[in-house]
Amino acid sequence: MSERRQGKGSKAANSRRNRRVVMGTVKLGENMEIKEEVIMKACSMAMKAHKSPEKQYLSEGIQSSSSEVVFSFAGSLSVNDWFAGSAFGEMKVDLQFFPSLKYVGLDQTGRVNEAFFKRFEAVLANPRFKDEVEKAVADRRQVVFTGHSSGGAIAILATAWFLEVYNRQSSDCIAPLCLTFGSPLVGDYIINIAIRREKWSRYFVNFVMRYDIVPRISLSPLSSIKQQLQRVLDYFNQNAQEPPNDAPAFYETVVKNASSVANYAACKITGSTNPLLETVSSFIELSPYRPFGTYVFCTGTGKLVVISNPDAVLQVLFYSSQLSTGEEKVTVAQTSLREHLDYENYLQEHLKTPAVTSLFRHRQEALAVSTNVESVEREKVDEALNDLGLSGRARLCLRAAEALEKQKLRNQATIDGKKKDIEKCLDKLQEYQSNCAHKVGYYDAFKSSEEEEDFHANVARLELAGIWDVIIQMLKRYELPDEFEGQKEWIGLGTRYRRLVEPLDIANYYRHLKNEDTGPYMGKGRPRRYKCTQKWREHAEQLPNEIPESCFWAEVEELCIKAGCQGTTESILHLKTKVDKWIQNEELGGDVLAKDGVACAGTFRSQEPADEAQGFYVTAMENASSAASYAACNIMGILKTWLVIQLNLSASMECNSELESTRFAEIGHYSFNSNHDWLMPATCTDAFCSVSHSDGASLNISGAKETGKQKLRNLAAIDEKMINIEERIQTLEACEDVHANPERLEKAGIRDKIVEMLKRYELKLQPSDDHAPQLNTVYFIRKTHNPLSLFQRS
Repeated sequence: MSERRQGKGSKAANSRRNRRVVMGTVKLGENMEIKEEVIMKACSMAMKAHKSPEKQYLSEGIQSSSSEVVFSFAGSLSVNDWFAGSAFGEMKVDLQFFPSLKYVGLDQTGRVNEAFFKRFEAVLANPRFKDEVEKAVADRRQVVFTGHSSGGAIAILATAWFLEVYNRQSSDCIAPLCLTFGSPLVGDYIINIAIRREKWSRYFVNFVMRYDIVPRISLSPLSSIKQQLQRVLDYFNQNAQEPPNDAPAFYETVVKNASSVANYAACKITGSTNPLLETVSSFIELSPYRPFGTYVFCTGTGKLVVISNPDAVLQVLFYSSQLSTGEEKVTVAQTSLREHLDYENYLQEHLKTPAVTSLFRHRQEALAVSTNVESVEREKVDEALNDLGLSGRARLCLRAAEALEKQKLRNQATIDGKKKDIEKCLDKLQEYQSNCAHKVGYYDAFKSSEEEEDFHANVARLELAGIWDVIIQMLKRYELPDEFEGQKEWIGLGTRYRRLVEPLDIANYYRHLKNEDTGPYMGKGRPRRYKCTQKWREHAEQLPNEIPESCFWAEVEELCIKAGCQGTTESILHLKTKVDKWIQNEELGGDVLAKDGVACAGTFRSQEPADEAQGFYVTAMENASSAASYAACNIMGILKTWLVIQLNLSASMECNSELESTRFAEIGHYSFNSNHDWLMPATCTDAFCSVSHSDGASLNISGAKETGKQKLRNLAAIDEKMINIEERIQTLEACEDVHANPERLEKAGIRDKIVEMLKRYELKLQPSDDHAPQLNTVYFIRKTHNPLSLFQRS
């Protein structure tokens, strides 16, 4: 009961507080949960650094508080430190510094201002800066980064770096705070998506005077403002007492470019389908820069308007700079330069006054042209918006920006409703995988698709593909909240989906021979839904980007196809290393591992070489105690892998005739057992075969040892029609040269029957101590038929 009362009380308090926020009756510090003394100290330090451009940064604590330390960065007064390279001076983010600043699933890297990044890089190269930051973190003090003008851009990059290095690595680290004053825009819309996905947006607070031109400069190409910009920067250096004469022309150029960007963005957020929009944007280069974080607009009349919606901020940056009449051009242009230097005075006078209007709580009624909310509240909001010069059209754009945010939330609610459908289909496939474990294996069963349950599995696969493709398309169109890719529940669901379903997509891909037209699955054949979910997990767990465990079968298929080609041995060893890692991390699915965690179906295990020569071991199965342990094993995968390795090694190395006669002496022993119509793997505690290299030319394959190593013992069970196979094989082996007797081979029909049995999965293995007459079937296939053809079309 007490908890319920407390909850009701808390809700009531929040409701009253929200009401006060909209009515403009709270202070900024209370609204943003930032101490006012921290804001004033940051502003003072930012202006101090602006007056000391020869120093990279300044750092000080706050006298009345021992819990914060402020780092302020100096701005630059050279055009070359504002723009570099292209028209807008942007560059792709260096992911070594900022690995999170990307659109994860679609693998789109954000862009930042190159000149600002180089200046930040120079600061980061200063060991004293890193030492001071490290000391502040160790002392459990909050780090506050601040800057005025282009110094604010450096503060933004420093904050992003701090969040990457400290907060993303440790949840115990105190989050930093970034306070900028008149800062230009730094990054594009991808940066905004990344910042919001990581839930870092609240750490960036940008103060902007209504007419300050600097936050809008990045919306213009350098070619249109270069000469005027240098004179403006000279004025900021206080070398000139009065603004330059071409200030009106400079202001007009910047606002025109801001108009193009804002109108294009407004068309996007309102969902305009006019084809002319894309036509115009194809030959008119628009600025890539977009705002992010929270913006505090100073109206010039003592009021502060807080906005956290980045689309709304962009519209306010444009509409608040509009002129009421043409006669205002000169006055406003000069004001736009003076206001850039007036942040400290303005905040000292108005920071503690209860005149804050917040539009970041998704209150559309506060943005309406006409509204039914209480008259007092409406008057307060209208007064603040009027002080920013926001017309009816501007407010419609703000409403559209807020409506887009709400639509994204509704879209997520829709796909959240699909979670049960996804989990239901995954449960069906999980059951199908378990059933296949007792037969030919998950992968090969689906690839052959001979049973009714295979059909139902394919239906589930297609149903899941439809759901996930819709999600990916919504991400491509930016129709989901920016935080979506960072939600743990969807990351976990996507990982389960990828591991369970992608092997089926791979089987379907190679069953229909799509690799012959499109190429390898891992090239152009892999659907984006798997790439996306893989990248979500890699980013969340900070893993390197590499071939995932769900693509194991694609690797095996390509190794079979490329066997004998140069470099295949290295590919096999590379896959072996990855499989070892996947097994260690328990990442391989049930289609590859047996019930007891035993590697099967083409998996490899490292063992120590039998001698001192370099070598490797290929282990198909090990540590089994009974036939049931291998219920999930896939004999096709074992034969594929083993034959690929044998063919590749024999093709890539010259072997002498003496070795040729003993190469397959004791590799595979098969015995006849008429009591079974299928085979299962015999207990094999060590390697399937051992291959060692000596002097780069000789090849030595060791057979069975007394200890049981390097030997696979099996009983062969062949149906009634093949009961005379032993006699026929002995007849063929009596020939001096099997290849010289193709007519006798075809007449016997042994090869084709074995091939057909393999394709129908009629050969399985079962442990037995019975030593019936042995048939060296592997040797027979190797000597009479290209083993690759057994599996390329299976």
